[in-house]
Amino acid sequence: MRSISISFYILVSILFYRMTPSYENNSRTVSSIFGMSCLDHANAIILNKSWYNKSFNTLMRERIDLQDYYKNFKSSIDDFEKVKTQALRSKVKLLKDGETSLAAKIALIRKAKSTLDISYYIFSDDEVGNIILNEIRKAVARGVHVRVLIDSTSILNASLFSNQFKSLLKFRGPRGIDGTKRMGKAEVVAFNELFSPRKTVRKYVDMAKNLFRDADNQIPVNDSTVNRRLHDKIILMDAEDPNNSLAIIGGRNIANEYHTLDSFRGESFEFEDMDVLIKDTKDISIRTERSSLTGRIQDYYDKLFYHIGNSHMANAIVRLTRSAYRKEIGKMSRISRKTFKRNPQFNAKLNNMIEGDFFEEGFDSGLVRIVNELQNIHSPWGRIKYEKIADLNPNSITNEIWSNMQKSQHTIDIVTPYAHFTDKEVNFIKLWLKENPNRRFRLVTSSLATNDTIASQSLIDYNLIPKLTDDPNISKAQLEIHYYGKENDTTLGGDINYGKLHAKYAVFDNERSIVMTSNLDPRSRSLNSEIGVSIDQSAKSSNIISKELTEKTEDLIGRSHQHNSREWQRINNSDALKWKRLASRLIHIIVNLFNLERNI
Repeated sequence: MRSISISFYILVSILFYRMTPSYENNSRTVSSIFGMSCLDHANAIILNKSWYNKSFNTLMRERIDLQDYYKNFKSSIDDFEKVKTQALRSKVKLLKDGETSLAAKIALIRKAKSTLDISYYIFSDDEVGNIILNEIRKAVARGVHVRVLIDSTSILNASLFSNQFKSLLKFRGPRGIDGTKRMGKAEVVAFNELFSPRKTVRKYVDMAKNLFRDADNQIPVNDSTVNRRLHDKIILMDAEDPNNSLAIIGGRNIANEYHTLDSFRGESFEFEDMDVLIKDTKDISIRTERSSLTGRIQDYYDKLFYHIGNSHMANAIVRLTRSAYRKEIGKMSRISRKTFKRNPQFNAKLNNMIEGDFFEEGFDSGLVRIVNELQNIHSPWGRIKYEKIADLNPNSITNEIWSNMQKSQHTIDIVTPYAHFTDKEVNFIKLWLKENPNRRFRLVTSSLATNDTIASQSLIDYNLIPKLTDDPNISKAQLEIHYYGKENDTTLGGDINYGKLHAKYAVFDNERSIVMTSNLDPRSRSLNSEIGVSIDQSAKSSNIISKELTEKTEDLIGRSHQHNSREWQRINNSDALKWKRLASRLIHIIVNLFNLERNI
């Protein structure tokens, strides 16, 4: 038994020796190591000419060496600001349809000159996914540094068998003038890795070592639980370029159903969604303390990318062989070429977008803030109290929604597939409506026929709606609740496929708006990382963004049915939804019985 224990200890020591930092020299100070904060260090990693020669684990060890600067260091997640950031004047443009959004994403990758930061919850191995991968490959070949951050639920299969993401690690740019160093490289990281035996063993080894260390010399250990997921959708181009920086943030993932083209239209359901294109108007070359909007987006991205629970795809269990790499490159090139050939109108639209004035004209300006739910990553398992979010993170999406609701004088429109409001928010809405009979609140959300998650629909039907509609003093004209889809949907035996609602945005008084990744459901509010773009146009007369979002809301209402209408009654009593109704009621009982609301 003793020999087995000794052998195991030697094996673990060899396995993790290079991954565990040394603290023998306690006299080292921050200034003697880097002379910079974690945030500045992250920027140096991105822009420094030698960053791509270092492994992900080396970079993580260097961040750990800064623990003297961060006494309560857990991970870069903890670096988020505890003060509300100031809104900055920027230009924004809505990407209202999937085809335009896909063209804009490809255009950003093609226009990139130095860096690309890409983060998505879902990155599918389909036409759209392979087109984006092929465009990334070409960007790296031009010398662009690319970072890809994917949630581990999407990348789990890639850790074992799929070569979709592992092939990115083999991408290399052109050689430098000296003929040795390459100028571009791609990094792929899985956020809060679900299945990583190596990291799991390392975690418990580090926890054991911490038992013999003082409080100021603890080894950082990942304490994010498995239900903490990355739900962001970001493409950030040339964040440090004062003249070329652009970003796309919104609800669309990288998959066919979010960007339907003619060649695969109708193969599966389509998502109704919304993205926003951001163009910074501040000269980054003269800014201080990262006061540009794209700089703040990059700050947020850095905190997630260097989260201690992440795993680099270079450490995947099944490695990529040379033949598999060639096969993968051939596949993405072939699928990309065929897709463009089968969609000539889209190809023409993309070329016109790049060569024309799409990225120069058609923008609207406003005071823009980047909001998030970064505080969720280290909160206790599903137990964060909504009323504490403002104290934990003044830049949270939840806090921004609440602040705008309180400012509203006339109208509030909220569109989200998985609506969930706190009791505080519900009571405010009802009181706000009763104060003025001319006020109007509209909610567009999913129905049992079009929702792809029965659990979330259970919360809508049995928790939220009864609370919102229990006051007889509020008229139907004031409180409108619309469920996406109509009774002629193919799900109900009809001939029209309405698809799924996936757009997430809010409009206040037709002058302030928020486009976000958050569904405003319990998971988005207390478990996931989320990002949003808050746009204030109250000082302008045009209010183009708010008006376009209101028009989109009207369009969605035209394809929805209203609460308590005859159509609503017929749909709810449809035999086609019999089993869904039964499952929804059963989930409602279980959720209430075990208080599982915030884990849905």
